[in-house]
Amino acid sequence: SKNRLQTPLLKKPSGEFMPITIDEALDRLAEEMLTIKKDFGPSAFAFHSGQAGVRRQFSRLTAYTAKLFGSVNYSGIGATCNISKRLAYHLTLGAFPKCNYKKAKTIVLWGHNAPHTHPYDWHVINSRCNQKAKLIIIDPQKTPACKSGVLHLPLIPGTDIYLAWAMLKIAVDNKWQQSALEDKLKGLPELIDALNEFDAVELCRICGLAYENVHEATRRIMKEKPATIMVGTAVELQRHGFQAARAIALLQALAGLEALAFCPKPSYKQFPVQAHGEGTMVGSSQYPLFTEFAGYAQSNLLLKSIENNDVKGLLVVGGNPLLTWTDAARNKEAFSRLQFLAVMDNFLTATAKEADLIIPAASPGEKYELIECISSEGDVYINLSEPILPPLAINEVEFFKGLAERLGFGHAMPWNNSWEFFNYLLEPLQLDCEKLLETPNGSFYASGMKWEDLENGRDGISIVAPTLKAYGHQVLPIPPKYSVPAENKVILTTCDKPKELVHTRYRSVDSLAKNHKPVIKLASRTARKYGIKTGDMVEVSRNNYCLIAEARVSDDVIGADAVFGHGWEELNVNAFTSLAELDAVTGFPHAAGIEVTIKKYGG
Repeated sequence: SKNRLQTPLLKKPSGEFMPITIDEALDRLAEEMLTIKKDFGPSAFAFHSGQAGVRRQFSRLTAYTAKLFGSVNYSGIGATCNISKRLAYHLTLGAFPKCNYKKAKTIVLWGHNAPHTHPYDWHVINSRCNQKAKLIIIDPQKTPACKSGVLHLPLIPGTDIYLAWAMLKIAVDNKWQQSALEDKLKGLPELIDALNEFDAVELCRICGLAYENVHEATRRIMKEKPATIMVGTAVELQRHGFQAARAIALLQALAGLEALAFCPKPSYKQFPVQAHGEGTMVGSSQYPLFTEFAGYAQSNLLLKSIENNDVKGLLVVGGNPLLTWTDAARNKEAFSRLQFLAVMDNFLTATAKEADLIIPAASPGEKYELIECISSEGDVYINLSEPILPPLAINEVEFFKGLAERLGFGHAMPWNNSWEFFNYLLEPLQLDCEKLLETPNGSFYASGMKWEDLENGRDGISIVAPTLKAYGHQVLPIPPKYSVPAENKVILTTCDKPKELVHTRYRSVDSLAKNHKPVIKLASRTARKYGIKTGDMVEVSRNNYCLIAEARVSDDVIGADAVFGHGWEELNVNAFTSLAELDAVTGFPHAAGIEVTIKKYGG
């Protein structure tokens, strides 16, 4: 991409950037970090790694550097993606599963647009459908997976907990729960008592769905087994997202666990220094279950810590928090309060533009990378990807090594490059980089396990979660009283991206972004109500933030009134989210099922 960063940049007092060398950049970053540590303590400097670090080793290096520095305030992308549902399943089944699509006869994609976000999984799912497996899509939109023969439940965004509860009610009323697991279901009588207080027809009405369709979907899940339910990130990004994921986990447990696999994590060599930060981790008092389970800060509250001057400095590696953090309308002003902001990235992101220091990073095709891959059956493979291009910038291993030396703990990173670092990690596995290169499809590590083979599985399935009670939360995922949206509001969901732009950073690659622009998709009924046609400019408002975008009327938008994908710098829909609406258990943002006002621009 012509937009690639290749030279470190330091912001001058005038606000312009000037090029500097990588040694000068590392010197300056270390100097600023040590100054903040001396004046305010180590945890006043925070660290954040973004989506680019998922299943990559540099996120571990970022967290390790934070601890060596003495800061407890490292955060990762899991603060807004994946960790909430992982925690929900962990408290229910004892571990988080992988859907074994090859074994399933009924496959449920719940808020998960597999053709766009997981193309390989979709290839396997499509193959199973051709072999007569049943597919159920639960999504406000008609996704590419909604082909002939698929049962589609286009629920109203944000009502997932009501739908899951309705399905549980239907299953239990019909006594469809799997008898083979019944002795493992801890708290089934309490669940039945709670379900008896609800009417399944009314729950379906709340979701905007016909009871008959929900009943049929539940019957397939419970009777045409084995069934597997894939829960997408959209479920987590709701006001009650954690409990919605818990309810879906219970539905899976009642249906049986035969089409799930549980994947062991590779036992890499521990880092040589077992460091611990000083101070109170951001989010640990408000969301202790999240911070204890994730092992890092809840980044959605870092914004408040910056606004309150508790966090003075921030290093962002492979992320764009100014665009992606909750309550995004406040981010730019908050970031301006930082004493020092450093960003390591491939591109001049919205966050990088506000930085005092920008460090260009090698792209995935310019470096060795140790990657864990998981097959459809849950088998774990370890791969080493090779560079195919000469590096245009420093890689993260060399960056953190150079930074550690300047901060006084270079001895804690006894490697000089990626090759040596990965060999260090692989030592207990009796592998090394050379051996991995001999197996380009990956070196087999371990088979996916059945639930009953898990150590935690022997304790049973926790329908009632005592851990939640200990932290003052509801032990059953009982839906709260439903609030009907105001007459002048429309329901907007932000969980929508074309496959070419499934990650925000892809917008910096012209060949991927050239055919896309920010548009708001409207359901036909919404367009008729407000007199809007395709091509009209539309004004959408919430929380004193307004965006104006082109409208596209689409029959694929069914459960929602409107859809606008996140990731656009100039039209940041995350500004519609609010720190006042975080999930009570995990601190996840409410981004699916937002009430907004809408009108034709100029109308």
